[in-house]
Amino acid sequence: MNPIEQYESYVLTYCDLIYSKVALKLGVYKAHVEALEREPYDMTRANPLMPLMVESIQVDCVMTVSKLIERDRGDRTFQKFLAFVESNIKSINKAYPKVNASLVTEQRLELDQVEAQVSNILTQRDKYFAHADKKYFFEQNKITEDFPDTYHELVQILRTLQGIVGKHQELMTGGFPVCMAGFAYAFSDKTINHVKVAEKEWHATYRQGEEW
Repeated sequence: MNPIEQYESYVLTYCDLIYSKVALKLGVYKAHVEALEREPYDMTRANPLMPLMVESIQVDCVMTVSKLIERDRGDRTFQKFLAFVESNIKSINKAYPKVNASLVTEQRLELDQVEAQVSNILTQRDKYFAHADKKYFFEQNKITEDFPDTYHELVQILRTLQGIVGKHQELMTGGFPVCMAGFAYAFSDKTINHVKVAEKEWHATYRQGEEW
């Protein structure tokens, strides 16, 4: 691919990953976590797999986001993307005049603003989710004690990445991508409540006299 085609491929792929996958998963994750915190007994009884689902979504999001922000360790990170744009700025600028050196500088500063969150997510990935660090292997709950804000840190990083790639999408197509995380959250919350009600009705019908 020539630089322009590669640039367009980068932007389209990032948009798909960030807007259509990670953002939706985090919306689903938030709805399930809040339901478990709000009604742990009812939710776990209605869907015994819910805690496992929550953990799986968290692992997936940490691993996916890590691949996009792991600085020089990965080949398709946002840091490498901005370096690619900078090194091919003359070619890309001919097709998309508003993609310039100032934009790259501005977006590097945006990444710098979430550097603390990036470090926390990568530490969790390296010491717990991807590898078995002694400290966290023998004390499985310690990871949540040391990193209690994983969800909010993922959201902060995601919003930064959305802002970066969304701007490139806008410069390419004239339209900014729409984040559907709120719809994923609302739909998941509604579904969770339906499952709880259905389970209670099933027990009332087939387990009469059995305490819920």
